[in-house]
Amino acid sequence: MDTAEIITVMRKRAGISRHALSQRLGVSPQSVVNWEEGRNCPNADTLIAVCRELGFELIVKERYTNGMYTTEPQEGKH
Repeated sequence: MDTAEIITVMRKRAGISRHALSQRLGVSPQSVVNWEEGRNCPNADTLIAVCRELGFELIVKERYTNGMYTTEPQEGKH
């Protein structure tokens, strides 16, 4: 699963719209669209904020494949 898929899955599991997520993070709705469609990725600080907002921890494997890190979502302990 790549970063775009993870953000989409996490957001949908949380039942939050793209627009609502963008407002919570203080970014444009287009930024969230771009992340979910794989056009670009949020920076590290924003990615941490995304995970925090959606109640997940992000585990980044030590593997770099096809120009991106492989990651997996894990439910946070809240």
